[in-house]
Amino acid sequence: MSEIMGGSDFQEFEEKLKRDLDDLEARSKPLDELVVEELFNVEDVISHSCATSFTPISEMMIGGESPVYHGGLTTKLILQVTPNHISLPVRTLVFPGYSIVKGGDSIVAKIPRYEIFGDSIANANNNRKF
Repeated sequence: MSEIMGGSDFQEFEEKLKRDLDDLEARSKPLDELVVEELFNVEDVISHSCATSFTPISEMMIGGESPVYHGGLTTKLILQVTPNHISLPVRTLVFPGYSIVKGGDSIVAKIPRYEIFGDSIANANNNRKF
């Protein structure tokens, strides 16, 4: 790569990369500051089950009909919630499996808490469903 970029260009590139990584490391936080416990009031509980199926690669037929086997069920728990801190944008929590949680319960959930840098990331997250 140094032949393509030239010796001094490559060194400048390496130095800039090192500065950028050092800056990123200086702004990084430990995991316990990024994942926090928050209190939520559960408004609604939706349990969703989906059937799964599979076809082994060894049994796939080209130009014919491949056998399909029942793979069981997967479940997803969707909680519509109101956070204890109204400034928190989270309104939906999704978990795999079943739960005994019901509407009206209060729960504590660990969620990521981070700052967004750059317009492109902020715009992408404005359309995210929490």
